[in-house]
This record gives sequence, structure tokens and C-alpha cells, in this order.
Amino acid sequence: MVSKLIYDSERFLKMSVSARDLYTYLILHADDDGVVEAGTVLRLTKGADDDLNLLIYKNFITMLDPENKVVYVNDWLLHNTIRADRKTNSVYKDLLLKILPDVKMVEKKPRTDRIPKLEQHNVDSPELENEIIIEKEEGISNKILNLFKKYSIDENTLRIFQKKFDDDLIFKQLKNLEIEIKRGIKIENISAWLFVACDRNYPLKTQEYKNLSNEKHEENNNKSQKQLEKQLKLLENEID
Repeated sequence: MVSKLIYDSERFLKMSVSARDLYTYLILHADDDGVVEAGTVLRLTKGADDDLNLLIYKNFITMLDPENKVVYVNDWLLHNTIRADRKTNSVYKDLLLKILPDVKMVEKKPRTDRIPKLEQHNVDSPELENEIIIEKEEGISNKILNLFKKYSIDENTLRIFQKKFDDDLIFKQLKNLEIEIKRGIKIENISAWLFVACDRNYPLKTQEYKNLSNEKHEENNNKSQKQLEKQLKLLENEID
């Protein structure tokens, strides 16, 4: 992905076509932190060092290692954002922070869609030498899978949700769904309700609530039903 804020700017459009093309290829080959070996890109594209120097002069990139032509794309976060639990740190991260200590980066986090492997720990005590301590931790993705099964939502729909939303958001809205059902609210299309809830990032509800009359429940459902059906159709089209 590239940002129109950069590509439509006057300082970008004033550059030569070859310099603009080189900039695009640098973005395509950059790692998750926006660092790229420009020398490799120049050989692949048969580009010129003059274009690379122009990009540096125009402040589109920063040279990190002149000898190996390692550069950083200055507006990287405008072009690309990545989920923290999907990020792979750059092999040049230390160099990047050394040259640009104030650079903004996405901090890597543990993946939320994987159940941690069972770990075996050694015990120093002779009496417990042959014992194995196994830690079991249920990942949030496993909880989501179980809740989707509980509400009879198929795995194809789950994949669509996890492609569009992060697991923490999905799990929060599943908890909201449970609370709504406990309140006696009838939800015809659970997939559609959940999609809208994730898309709007509803805040986590509390268990405390005032009982609404059946007429009020019906009124609320009628207002949102059309929108829920539209969202469901979108989901079904993506599955197909």
C-alpha cells in the first residue's frame, strides 16, 4: 500500500519518473520497519545512484549504511501499517534506532492466534528430577473459536473476521454478544450483529442494565435489522 498524501504531493511529482519508480520499488521491498537494501533494488530495476541520491536530498529516504546502501523509508507508517502480533522486526533494527533514535515504530507483540506450545521445565531438586511441569495456557484465538462454534458461526466466517479485525476486538464483541443475549434481546443474524459491533468497536458492556419492555426490544431490533442484513450479505459474498 502507498499513501496518496505522498504520491500526490508537489515535491514528489516534481521528481523524475525514474526517481518516483525507484521510490515505489523501495517501498515494495522494505521490511516491516521500512528498512530496505537499496543496492539490491537498484540492481533489480537497473536504477541509477542519482535517483537514490535525489530521494535522500528530497527527504523521502534516509541512508543508514552508505557502504551497503541500506536506507529507511521516512514516511513508512503512512504507507504501511501492520498488526503488532504479525510484525517481524527488521534485521537492521539496531542500526535504524542508532541513526534515527526518535523514529516511530510498531512494537512487536506475541501472536494472539496461536496457542502457546507446551513447555518442559527442568527442576533442580533431585526428588523432582524426573518430573515434568507442563504449563497450559488457552490462547484467545481458541476462546474465539469455541464461541463461534457455540453460536453456530462457521469457520469461513471466522477467517473473514480474523482477516479484518484483531482477536482482542473480536473477543470483546463476543462478550458483548453474550451480555445482549442474557438481556433477552433477540438477534436474528448473529454474524451480522458481530460484524457491525467489531466494525464500530462497541465498548465493553456491563452486566448491569434496566429491563426493557418487549415492545422496546422489538423497536430496537427493527431499526437495526436492515443494516444487519446488509452486513450479512457482504459477509456471504466474501465467503463465496
